This record gives sequence, structure tokens and C-alpha cells, in this order.
Amino acid sequence: MQPWALPRHSTRRFQNVTTRELIQELAGNICRCKTPKRPSQTLCGKCYRALPREMQLALYRRVGKGYEEAYAAAAAHLDAHYHAAGEFARALKVAR
Repeated sequence: MQPWALPRHSTRRFQNVTTRELIQELAGNICRCKTPKRPSQTLCGKCYRALPREMQLALYRRVGKGYEEAYAAAAAHLDAHYHAAGEFARALKVAR
């Protein structure tokens, strides 16, 4: 287990997200913070850079080979630091 990995009970809210939904989000062009992102990238550049290096690298795992857990950990990390999407976007703009 990675030092940043979430305990099993912390990922419960992501259990209802299907692999298909994760792939659709990955292929989409809107980040979870509601800003544009490139298709095939999990997050926009600002969100990605807000993650610890280990989490950034874990997002390169393949779907079915750890990507789902890496995504859940990254989402929880971003949510823990920025409680709402609006607050998250404002914080990123200030950090520029």
C-alpha cells in the first residue's frame, strides 16, 4: 500500500462509479473542477499539479490495473484540500 493510498472504507463513495463512467470521464474534455482538460488526461493541468508526485504517477496506471484506486485517491486528496468545486476553482486561480 502506498503511503498516500486511501483505506478501503474511504473509497465507498466511488464504488458506485463504474469503469465505463471513469473511461468516459477520462475521454471527456471537462475536469472535475469544471475547467477544460485534454481528452485522455484525468485532470486539468492545475489539478494535476496540485497532487503529490506519487499520486500524479499513479494516474498513469491502466484501467483495471490500479487506475480506479489512483483516481479515487486523487479525487479524495483534491476534495480534502478544496471542499467544493467552486472553492476549488477559485483557489487554483489564486495559485497562478
